[in-house]
Amino acid sequence: QKFFLYFPTTLVHRPLTPAQQFRNSSGEGHFGDALHELDHTVGVMLDFIESQGIRNNTLFIFTSDNGPPEEECEFAGTAGSYKGTWQRTYGGGGSASKYTTWEGGHRVPFIISWPG
Repeated sequence: QKFFLYFPTTLVHRPLTPAQQFRNSSGEGHFGDALHELDHTVGVMLDFIESQGIRNNTLFIFTSDNGPPEEECEFAGTAGSYKGTWQRTYGGGGSASKYTTWEGGHRVPFIISWPG
């Protein structure tokens, strides 16, 4: 028997409200705490399908929202060392992430796993 598990989440978008057990758990603020909770949630789901003996027959698709716009929310997180200088100056100005085709804009996390 094949099994399909599709998990699209908006957990990292506004409002960032991680569950009580994850608040202040990451050391990286609200956004980090929300990511910590999301990682935990995916792990629980994968552990469950493993415990049911259906992991090898499960097509698991994970995708996520790309988070809140940096200019609208202090909880937006970070694009790491990527600063978006080109987009801000030569690419039309504005956001270095949202509303662009660059990293953190229209691109979102997307993971597919089907071990069997």
